[in-house]
Order: sequence, then structure tokens, then C-alpha cells
Amino acid sequence: MLIRIALKNLLGARLRTILNVFVTSFSFFIILLMSGMYDGMLQHAKNVTIDTEIAGGAYWHPNYDPLDPMSFEDAHAIIPSEIKLLVDQKKAFPVLVSQASIYPGGRIIPAILKGIPPDQNIVNMPTQSLNGFNDGTIPVLI
Repeated sequence: MLIRIALKNLLGARLRTILNVFVTSFSFFIILLMSGMYDGMLQHAKNVTIDTEIAGGAYWHPNYDPLDPMSFEDAHAIIPSEIKLLVDQKKAFPVLVSQASIYPGGRIIPAILKGIPPDQNIVNMPTQSLNGFNDGTIPVLI
């Protein structure tokens, strides 16, 4: 009896029922699509960060804090012998991190300047294109 009344009401309000079902289905589809896109972008950003900055791991100076640019000047030292051995075997490379400023459009914006050897092939960056500049220019990847 209850099912018959519900079916009668649904068939009586055809257009309104169809519109409600369509709008609800479309809303669920958009919500799932956006959630999937957001998760995919997060995963891609994580993979790109690993490929271009971390590679297989990182050894940091004890005073280095990546969130505190004022500590960059105190966070440098001679490379320890164990890590120097890895650098000589081309399994690691040193990175010089320094505080910098850029001036786009006359505004000052703080930046982090990282110096890496152009002949490295550990991180996924086209640093080999920086080789061959001998005329006093300083090649840069941005």
C-alpha cells in the first residue's frame, strides 16, 4: 500500500522527480570528479617534489631548517667523508642553499637560491643544459 502511494506520487510529479534525480546525480558526479582531481593533483605534486628535490633521500646539516631562511648562513660545513665518498661515486651531490630576493615588477619577494652541480643526474632536472657557459654569465634554472 505504501509503495503504491509512493509510486503514484512519483508518477504524478514526473518533471519535478526527473529534475530532482538529475540534479542530485549530477551533483554527486561533480563532487566525486573534483575529489578525484584534487587527490590526483596532490599525488602528482608529491611525485614532482620527490623527483626534483629529494630523489633517493637527503642529508641535512644539523643547523639547517628549511622553514627558517635566517638559519641558512649558519647551516654550512665541509662535507663529511662518508658523504664525500657518495659524491665521488656520483650517488649524491652537494647543494648550497642561500637566502635571496627577486624583484618582479619592482616588488621585492624573498626566495631560496639553491646551487647544484650542473653535471648531476640524480634529481630529475635539466641541469646538463647549464654546462658550456664560459663567457662570464651565470646560468640559472627557474
